[in-house]
Amino acid sequence: MMILPSLRTLTRSFGPIPTLRRRISTDLRQRSVVSSFICKCPRPSAGLMFALFKRSENQSNYPGKWGVCTGSIEATDASPLAAARREIFEETKLTDSDLTFLRKGRPYRVKDDLLKTEWTIHPFAWQLKEGAREIELDSEHTKYKFAKPGHLGAYDHVDHLEKGVARIAVSPQIERALSRLRNETDSGDEGFFSQSLKVLFNEVDRLRRLRDLQTSEEFWREFQWTVWHLAKNGRPGISASIETRLFDVLEKINGELLVHSDVHGGLANTPLSEVKSIVRYILKGYLLLQRKKNAKSHTATVETSDIQLSDSDTMEREERLFGDL
Repeated sequence: MMILPSLRTLTRSFGPIPTLRRRISTDLRQRSVVSSFICKCPRPSAGLMFALFKRSENQSNYPGKWGVCTGSIEATDASPLAAARREIFEETKLTDSDLTFLRKGRPYRVKDDLLKTEWTIHPFAWQLKEGAREIELDSEHTKYKFAKPGHLGAYDHVDHLEKGVARIAVSPQIERALSRLRNETDSGDEGFFSQSLKVLFNEVDRLRRLRDLQTSEEFWREFQWTVWHLAKNGRPGISASIETRLFDVLEKINGELLVHSDVHGGLANTPLSEVKSIVRYILKGYLLLQRKKNAKSHTATVETSDIQLSDSDTMEREERLFGDL
């Protein structure tokens, strides 16, 4: 994996930034769907487990395959999240009384040449509440089981399900951090930004200790996803300016990594210790700046960024930052 290759192309040749809309194939039927991972309450002995549903043999798409709760986004749905709630109820009879919304994942596209369809998939994660009702299957599925992400290979599942798992899965540490940030509503946007920087700084230290993260590419991928989840799932109703500032941090780090990785012939050849040092150094600078702002706020109003990106600019930036994941 290269670091944000589209950004490298932009900075060197000033060519157009690839966007989600430009990547749509005109030869395939376009369908937008939601994909919901209904998780059990995590326990240390079991870890994350989510419901897999076996599709009925009479289904026109992927008969007999295992998948998660999935369905099309209809014109009457107010949003992908609203479509996910509707599909969950239709297929399981579960409602908000039974489920806690955990987070959304970054949408992704999957092409099925056999069906001549390109799917835009919006993944979501939910957690069953204590005392939730039993799942009631509709005619679309014949049975369900709870499985761990690492056990997907034991099931004849729909294509690219692993990609959906990767989009909603987070470490236990980030899970706790997201929960804490959602509940700390008194701190305001500035407090949220400060706490997010601390989470990122601590995450770098945690990733340094993980034995299964042995390459610079693996480390950078995990860090990118952490920024994504903090920006998108850290707190409902967060202002767009805070999301923009978190992405500013990521873009600043990426720019420095591009310079250093060029010396080594790419990120894959850049020593992991060097990558981590760069990330820590930049985060430390942001933390020091934020502390000064917080100290100033006791005596004066702190100016915050009032730059608001258009929807198209936001899409282009997210594609630039996360398009290679």
